[in-house]
Amino acid sequence: ARETSQKDRPHLPLLRACECRLLSQNRHRLAAWLQMRFFLSARKKDAVMLAHCSAPISPFFWQRLSNAYTRPHPIQPELMESKTKASTDLRVLPTDNVEYGTHEYWQQRYAQEENENFDWFKTYKDLAPLFDQHIHSRDARILMLGCGNSTLSSDMYAAGYENIVNVDYSDVVIEQMRQRCAHQAKMTWEVMDVRQLALDDASVDVAIDKGTLDALMCDKGDSWNPPPELCRNVAAEVDEVDRVLAPGGKF
Repeated sequence: ARETSQKDRPHLPLLRACECRLLSQNRHRLAAWLQMRFFLSARKKDAVMLAHCSAPISPFFWQRLSNAYTRPHPIQPELMESKTKASTDLRVLPTDNVEYGTHEYWQQRYAQEENENFDWFKTYKDLAPLFDQHIHSRDARILMLGCGNSTLSSDMYAAGYENIVNVDYSDVVIEQMRQRCAHQAKMTWEVMDVRQLALDDASVDVAIDKGTLDALMCDKGDSWNPPPELCRNVAAEVDEVDRVLAPGGKF
């Protein structure tokens, strides 16, 4: 904002709103990340924060911003490269963000997106270099937490990561994805709550969460003083991941 020319001054309120949104939403996610880091480091597990996974602003938001601001944000080109489908259909958007944390919302949404895919934040193309760095074998058993109707698992399978267990508490989306990815037979799709995983202890090499924790954290109130139920939900997922991860596993 400080670098804008005089002709760009009318857009400063938009830029300031963007800055406030970044600060407030990243603060919320940073609190959860620090909590995860504490739990996992205390148990000698390796937690890896993937680049940009906590960025709350989607590619289409940066497109809107670029239309109003002639000088691009430093990370805008990278975000603009993403081919992620941004769902703006009012049929599937919640009336309140708190609904993102409810089972009923996702059941209804997936029923309305029967033939669609939607990726939160990043696609496999964006994350591949990080996976190559941190997943040391294509044979690793990978747990996809809250898989939804993302393309991530299918793209990872095509890249050689075939031992993937996809879980979601929506039976609607699990059945959709099971049929859609039937040709990728080694990958499994299971109806399961990330807070109560029906998996054996130390049975997973890598656990991936790309947006599920964010949904659990959608609640009203102070980010620095979240309600007890939110804390229990976050802790339950982290505890379950810790339980099912094998020694040396990564989250």
